Amino acid sequence: AGLKFNYVGVDNFNGGYLEAKNLAEALGGKGNVAILEGIPGVDNGEQRKGGALKAFAEYPDIKIVASQSANWETEQALNVTTNILTANPNIKGIFAANDNMAIGAVTAVENAGLAGKVLVTGYDGIPLAIEYVKQGKMQNTIDQLPKKQVAIAIEHALKKINKQEIPEVYYVEPVVVDKEQSKNY
Repeated sequence: AGLKFNYVGVDNFNGGYLEAKNLAEALGGKGNVAILEGIPGVDNGEQRKGGALKAFAEYPDIKIVASQSANWETEQALNVTTNILTANPNIKGIFAANDNMAIGAVTAVENAGLAGKVLVTGYDGIPLAIEYVKQGKMQNTIDQLPKKQVAIAIEHALKKINKQEIPEVYYVEPVVVDKEQSKNY
């Protein structure tokens, strides 16, 4: 009754940063990129986008030519990406703030005949995205390590019940799952 617990989760800003940095490196530090945003104003999406902007800013030859919401949805991402590719046929990379949008972007890239020419990244580490990374359809996905988040939350709950100190905020470090890392999945 009345117990106050802490926040255990992933640092979305850092996850977005790692996702975008991996994309920028894979592009050799240059090229036009697009960002598929989550729902405007929703914190996790804004944090991931903020991390991406920070990473891309570290590469003067990376240019963001489009940044648009696809509301976390595969079908919207397919349509948004199709429009972005039509308007910007020289895009080299697409940063998607979640895997559902990345999967839609992959379909749009394939439909445009640009498979292997446009790198797509995602976030969440869902099974289909990891499979796409293994197949080379996606450059990376970010694993938020949900089982680790739950284990730490339970550990903190037990400490709290036993009146032990716990941090107010605990961030689990996300993992970039690229082709090399995907062998562990």
